[in-house]
Amino acid sequence: MITDAWQGLGVYRSSDLVHWTVQPENLLLVPRSKPSDRTEGHHCDVIVSGDRAFIYYFTHQKGADLDPKLPHSADRTVLQVAELQNVNGTLTADRDKPAYVDLGGK
Repeated sequence: MITDAWQGLGVYRSSDLVHWTVQPENLLLVPRSKPSDRTEGHHCDVIVSGDRAFIYYFTHQKGADLDPKLPHSADRTVLQVAELQNVNGTLTADRDKPAYVDLGGK
């Protein structure tokens, strides 16, 4: 289970849906360098495609990503995507790595 902790995304595991173990580090907590992805990730959903999983998440814009020419620039939110990986039992997502998603087109 992944929850929005407002400090990145909390990751929890359970084998019985009663007892939960929290992953020590929140996912998407550390801002990245890509424009519009320089804050922590929020409000996610996970989509599984074949043997791959992708996390779609929102970033709220601030600082260098604000555009004073755009009305309500400080209220702007951007949808992002990253591929999820299981690294030694820890769920990770490299936000700087391009995510190539097959949207089911033929």
